Amino acid sequence: MKKFFAITLAILLIASTLISFTVFAEAETAQSPETEQQTEEAAEAENTAAEEEAEEEESYADYMFGHLGELSPTVIGILAILLIGGIFFFFITREQKTRKSVLTPRLLAVGAMCIALSFLLSQIRLFRMPQGGSITPASGLPLLLFAYSFGFAPGAIVCVAAGLLQLLQGGDIVHPIQVILDYPLAFGMYALAGLFIRSKFKFGLQAGTVLGMIGRYACAVISGAVFFGMWAPEGMNVWVYSLGYNISYIGVEAVLTVIVASIPGLSNTLGKAVKGAEGNLRLS
Repeated sequence: MKKFFAITLAILLIASTLISFTVFAEAETAQSPETEQQTEEAAEAENTAAEEEAEEEESYADYMFGHLGELSPTVIGILAILLIGGIFFFFITREQKTRKSVLTPRLLAVGAMCIALSFLLSQIRLFRMPQGGSITPASGLPLLLFAYSFGFAPGAIVCVAAGLLQLLQGGDIVHPIQVILDYPLAFGMYALAGLFIRSKFKFGLQAGTVLGMIGRYACAVISGAVFFGMWAPEGMNVWVYSLGYNISYIGVEAVLTVIVASIPGLSNTLGKAVKGAEGNLRLS
């Protein structure tokens, strides 16, 4: 079974690499102007659009939920499959006795629903950073809960898959390595919460959340310093800039996630909902 998870995770990482190169190539082609005139026209049109957008009053509701209306048909279809399929398999397997295995139909169903829920929460932006990144209502918690409940290996597969779904929706693309850092690898870091699956520590979920967030922060810092250093103020070290910029939103997101994970009764409710999915389930 360990070999199965290793092979599956390797396939996901290879797929993310291929997708990264493909998306990067398409972005490079789309962003390469054929003439200087086209460049000037594009810049002028962009400035005009920005001015018009600035003139329009945007409510906070639009600010928060605006991204939900920008989902691509492909992503909407994937979300529908994950939610409907996950709910279907969750309920048809609720009375089945599961053997001592890390791979069960209900585990897959829960994983699918966690990916979908995390993605939907990630599209609700409480605050957006000017150069990328945003604060969401604990969008990483479903993935962290899954990893903490079922362990590192299943968690890594689900978290990397969640990162690939984010990539499909679009984002800042500068280099294939940057895409891997910002999407599959960054989200895969949430699986570190699975290291606390057998821990007797009372606050294992919270500790796993902090560890997962630190892993995501490390990916963001490396990506920011290496690929987005041009946004650093003149004279400032790019690593110092990246450390400060990314902690400003990931730090807040981590605090919010730990607070939500600590709400009395929340973990117990989720634990009862997925009880039986795995013999070593821990949600406390």
